[in-house]
Amino acid sequence: MKLEVQQITKRYSNKTALQDFSAVFESGIYGLLGPNGAGKSTLIKIIVNLLRPTAGRVTLDDKEVSSLKAEYRRRIGYLPQSVGMYKNFSGRDMMLFFAALKGIEDRKEALKQVDELLEMVNLTKDAGRKVGQYSGGMRQRLGIAQALLGSPDILIFDEPTAGLDPKERIRFKNIISELAIDKIILLATHIVSDVEQVANHILLLKEGKLISNLAAGQQVEQMHGKVWTVETTKEQYEKLVLSYKISNVANLGDTLKLRILSDEQPCPEAVLITPTLDDLYIYYFGEVGI
Repeated sequence: MKLEVQQITKRYSNKTALQDFSAVFESGIYGLLGPNGAGKSTLIKIIVNLLRPTAGRVTLDDKEVSSLKAEYRRRIGYLPQSVGMYKNFSGRDMMLFFAALKGIEDRKEALKQVDELLEMVNLTKDAGRKVGQYSGGMRQRLGIAQALLGSPDILIFDEPTAGLDPKERIRFKNIISELAIDKIILLATHIVSDVEQVANHILLLKEGKLISNLAAGQQVEQMHGKVWTVETTKEQYEKLVLSYKISNVANLGDTLKLRILSDEQPCPEAVLITPTLDDLYIYYFGEVGI
C-alpha cells in the first residue's frame, strides 16, 4: 500500500497555503510537525479528498484518489480538529450514526465495533451519556474512536491529543502504535511529544513548504553539534538571548543553566550536549512545541 502526494500546491486569493509538497507514505507512523498556520490542516483536507489542490495530485497505489470515490472513503479514517456531533445523542448512538455513514450496514457488526472501540478509548462507562454532557477530552476520545470504525487502512489525525489529559495521551499513543503494523498513520500536530516516541518518520512543514522529511532518528541527528549548555549569570543570559535561540532555562538560584541552539559555540564556557526533537522544533520554528 502506497499513498503518494505529488507536488501539491494550494493557493487562495491572497495566500499560498501549500507549495509544491511531495511525500510518499507506506505502512508506519508519520509525524507532520509544524506551528499553527504551517499548512498541516490544508494538506490533510487535500489527502482525504475534502479540498481540491490548485496543482498536483494524491494517489493510492498509483490511482488518483479523486477517482476512487467511495472506495477511498472506506479506506480512510479521519479525525479533523473539530468533529461535528449531535449533543442529544448518547456516545454509543453517535458512534452507531458514524458507523452508518461509513457504510457498516450490518447492525450486529456495527454494535460489535462500536463497543470494542468505546472500550479502547475508555468510554464504555460513559457510552449511555449524552454527548452534550461529555468533557472536551471525552469528545476528543469519541472522535478518535469514530476514525477507527471499519478498520481503515489509512488513519489521519489532525491535532489528535487536543483536550486529552496525560493518561489519555499515553493511551492514544499505545493504540496507534499497535495499529501501525499494517496501516498508514499520519499525525499532524504542533506538539512534539505527540510524535517523539511513536513516529517512524517526521516531516517538518513551515509556511506551506516541506523543509525536512526524514526518519525520526535522522531528524534529531541533524542537530548534532548545534545544541549547547552553559551555566551563566542572569546578566549574561540577557545578552545571549538576544543572539541565540534558547530552548530551556533552568533557575539554579544565583545562576541559570541554559540550553542554546547554535551552529557555533555561543560562548567559551558552552559545551555540546545530546539533541532532542524539541531542539529540532525550536531550531526550525523558533517556538516551543508543547
